[in-house]
Amino acid sequence: MDYINDLGRKNFKTLFTPIQIGKVIIPNRLFWPPWCFNWANTDGTMSGKMADFYLDLADGGCGLIITGCAAVSPDSLLYERSMKIYHKDHVPGLKKLCAEIKKRGSIPGIQLMNFGRQSITTFTGKELYAPSNIPCPVKSKKDPNYRLREMTLEDIERVKNDYINAAILSTEAGVDVIQLHAAHGFLLNQFLSPYTNKRNDQYGGNTENRVRFILEVIKGIRAKIGNAAAIDVRVSADELVEGGLKPNDYKEIIPLFEAAGVDMINVSISISETTGLAFRQKLEPQGRHAWIAKKLKTYTSSGVKIAHACFIANLEVAQRVMIENNIDMIGLGRAQFADPHIIKKTLEGREDEINRCAWDNSCLFSFSNNGNEVFCLVNPKYQKPKICN
Repeated sequence: MDYINDLGRKNFKTLFTPIQIGKVIIPNRLFWPPWCFNWANTDGTMSGKMADFYLDLADGGCGLIITGCAAVSPDSLLYERSMKIYHKDHVPGLKKLCAEIKKRGSIPGIQLMNFGRQSITTFTGKELYAPSNIPCPVKSKKDPNYRLREMTLEDIERVKNDYINAAILSTEAGVDVIQLHAAHGFLLNQFLSPYTNKRNDQYGGNTENRVRFILEVIKGIRAKIGNAAAIDVRVSADELVEGGLKPNDYKEIIPLFEAAGVDMINVSISISETTGLAFRQKLEPQGRHAWIAKKLKTYTSSGVKIAHACFIANLEVAQRVMIENNIDMIGLGRAQFADPHIIKKTLEGREDEINRCAWDNSCLFSFSNNGNEVFCLVNPKYQKPKICN
């Protein structure tokens, strides 16, 4: 990244200090927080549109690029064109992308997920499953075919193996960071949370039991891939719902993650029914949830890094929020979707050329009338097509 010039070294010294996550060296402290674009090919392979965007991020200077929402199980999908990583046919396109990202000086990652009760029966044609038979109040209303059941022990073993298989395929593709999505109400989050996990066996009840499934996934992945990739876990530290997870709960959970082999914890908030509370159509105050990441940092003890992304519009704020809250990595989501070259343009003194995010939530299709595809109000590449009468 030759454009990390004197301006960058002087004004953004902290942001552009490399960081080691596991055995992986990230060239700077900025990452792309994975999004569910619904841009994959219908078979779940990497599409040209997705690849072009991720490469645009690499060209723009993003240190870690985490490709998003890769389904690990064929019977759990949230979107018709979800990215998938459970078959060898899903590897070649991802492998080509990872190689190109590395050529540009960035680090490729992948987010592995099973959607659980927040999946869509219409897209899978099969009954959904979750730790407990508690329908998602959001997805169940949107999907007329919604059907859910409680997972058996056999189901749990199968899905655990799905995660492990997906991790193996990911490392074969050249991924350097594997993120397990245990946030925003998806399956791993559903097991972890007392709000959605009402089981009375070894996978439910107290914290030790509720965290058991994700620990088995982490340990199973580490046993198979060794140090071939760093393991990152994304969590909803505050589910913003009565009876759900709160930041203090992670005082007990994080040491268990560390012992299992986690290298980084990516801190977010909310689940499906509280997304509107977390992602309001308002930028200020920027970095307003970073205090939660700071709190979770105090629970780490073995070099595990803390990452966070939420309401940060530029590099100045990113560095300030990172320093003030003792966070190791900062994610720029909407700011980079509006302009994937925001990092490079800032360092080159071309800030007047940056497409600034309007913070109107057009890109969050849960809030918009854009259907199930992501659009941007200000990025000309990804604006919603106009319908001509």
